[in-house]
Amino acid sequence: INVPPHKIFTAGFALGILVALTAFGGFHFWRRYVSTHVDDVYAVALKELRKHDQVAKALGGLWRPGRFKGYVIEPYEEALRGSERRARSSYFEFPAQRVQMVFQVNGLEHTGLVSLQAFKRRGEYHFEMLAMDVLAEGALPEDERHIRLSGDKDHPLFPEVLDILSAAKAKKAHGG
Repeated sequence: INVPPHKIFTAGFALGILVALTAFGGFHFWRRYVSTHVDDVYAVALKELRKHDQVAKALGGLWRPGRFKGYVIEPYEEALRGSERRARSSYFEFPAQRVQMVFQVNGLEHTGLVSLQAFKRRGEYHFEMLAMDVLAEGALPEDERHIRLSGDKDHPLFPEVLDILSAAKAKKAHGG
């Protein structure tokens, strides 16, 4: 076979470009598939809240997201080794970063504070806990002010989330 060098170079160059694009596309897809994005968690949480009539009832009908939002994403190192915050069910299970988030929702009558713990598995977000506390002193009975929407139990907040809540409460107390 007599193939000129420029044709071999052209074929090798084209194949190299194709392999590089395939590798880049595969890496980008894989990274998006397993990475946790806070804005996506927030959007999924709002969508989940809209499914529950008890949220609208507790807030007084129509509600919308508030301006306050705080979150903490578990570091990859803790997700890899399993942390005191959670344990992997199997050594072979791909570790998923946990996200804890708190954000405000404003209704016609009351304000609520939503807290959640979520992780991403197989490209979808799963809530280990999704709860709302209605901030209405005396307006609602005590047992109706904490609404657990997802998960079988409340999870303790990460220390970083507690710091965010303390700062937000201090700012509100000083008229901010």
